[in-house]
Amino acid sequence: MVGALLVAVALPMVFGVGWITRRHYLMGFLLALVVIRALQMYGEEHRNRWLMLGVVAYFLAVLSKEAYAFIPAVIPLIVWREPLIRRFILILPFAVALGIYFAWRAVMLGGLGGYPTVSLNPEDLLAHGWEQLMLAPSALFGYMAWVLLIPLATLLVANFRVAVVLLFIGLASLAPLMLFPGSGFEHANKLFGVAAIVGAFFAFSLQAALGRPWLTGMVLVAAGVLATGSVERSLDASARVQASGQEFAGRYDAAYAPGADSVLVIGSLPYYFTSMNALHRMLQSGQHRHLVAISDELALPDFVELGFDRVVLPDGASLEGAVAQKFLSERLSALEEVRQLSRPSVVASRRERSIEFLSTVEPGEQIIRCLVRADFANCAPVGSRYVFPYPAREFILWLDFYRQTDGLVSPPSRVVPESL
Repeated sequence: MVGALLVAVALPMVFGVGWITRRHYLMGFLLALVVIRALQMYGEEHRNRWLMLGVVAYFLAVLSKEAYAFIPAVIPLIVWREPLIRRFILILPFAVALGIYFAWRAVMLGGLGGYPTVSLNPEDLLAHGWEQLMLAPSALFGYMAWVLLIPLATLLVANFRVAVVLLFIGLASLAPLMLFPGSGFEHANKLFGVAAIVGAFFAFSLQAALGRPWLTGMVLVAAGVLATGSVERSLDASARVQASGQEFAGRYDAAYAPGADSVLVIGSLPYYFTSMNALHRMLQSGQHRHLVAISDELALPDFVELGFDRVVLPDGASLEGAVAQKFLSERLSALEEVRQLSRPSVVASRRERSIEFLSTVEPGEQIIRCLVRADFANCAPVGSRYVFPYPAREFILWLDFYRQTDGLVSPPSRVVPESL
């Protein structure tokens, strides 16, 4: 009961429910639990229907989100009563399901797809993975996450094998985060597995502490502290999701208010605005509006000559006419003042289904990548190695790479995919 309560109030649950475009994580998590339960029942009854249910649920889980692809790695631990060879044989039908998923994904997306990753150099991966491991508990439970040591120590003493199994599953669920830049709140939707493992630790720890009132009390106090931290984090997440939704709605209303034929929207998720603009034109074919959306002012020089009569700021404020032109002129001047770094050295190599970019990064610097097309620019930090899916080249005019550190930025190094 205590473990289930901790999972219920965990940040990923609230994050997934409150943000509609993230609910597929929650669906995938539910299906992952079905997989685990089906395998447990198969281990008890050895009926093929349970195995089939597990495979089908697994396929649907990875269709919901590929973050759940790691499940086969822990199958030998779930069916631990089976002979060792049979445990690994049971992975095969799940591996077939995973292969079908990736083949389908490759056909639908023209490649494996995905988001920008950190550098794939082994040293960078290990360093980033260690950072994720250290930050995940506090991202979920706040600054009192250290109380996790209480159930962990209890279980290590009382049932060492179960503790090791749970630790292994927890690390496996964290492993995909090694490939994602950033950390903390933005990864909450990828931490369902960690929340579930924490709940399991408390459940098994309380079971091991039965008959020892003082130890049971310590574990319950630790659970209360984590639950409080989870609620605090969840409330914060709800507020941020709500604010993000209101911000987006405000920018959308300002962008499509009457009185402007050429609009520039500045702020996050620029591709949503350009997609909506295409839909808007289709539904109201008699009204033509030129709309450009950029995620970062770094991309302003690529579009400012288009002569916008309205600029929508990240907070939804709208600037019109001469005021908009003055704002753009001032921002361009400010950008020119901080362009004091030299251009990054970027080497582009064409692969069969992707383009690999290698950048030279000095200590304390980061590389900002901007994908630019006629109606939008999306900028994000990337690692020293960035892989761009080649089939997407037809949607992108060019990629700009910037060096950035201490408020200073470089002019862009530009690469045109079609020229490679």
